[in-house]
Amino acid sequence: MRERTKGTAEMNGSTQISELLQGICVPIVLGIAGSAVRLMRFGFKSWRQLAASITSAIFASVLVYWGLDMLTFPPTVDAAICGASGYMGGMMLDALQTRALKVVRDADLQTDKFPKDE
Repeated sequence: MRERTKGTAEMNGSTQISELLQGICVPIVLGIAGSAVRLMRFGFKSWRQLAASITSAIFASVLVYWGLDMLTFPPTVDAAICGASGYMGGMMLDALQTRALKVVRDADLQTDKFPKDE
């Protein structure tokens, strides 16, 4: 019996997924580390809070990592920024949400003018 060979499209899809997973391993680990530091400093009251803290830290770290991909910082600076974003986790996401909502709320969509920072 012959082994089934993968088509080019299947190989490219699995290669892209493996590259993506390899690329986000570092921010995931840094997010967990940042979250662990925060939890050691302030503690946690329930397993649900622990899971939410770790999940939001990972999410924030991966978003920041992908954002830093457009800039040309040394890898150590990228790592430091990702670790700090993991520490801030949900608070950083809330601040970004508040800022984005303010910009959208205050924007004049008829003229495409955005408010200046105060």
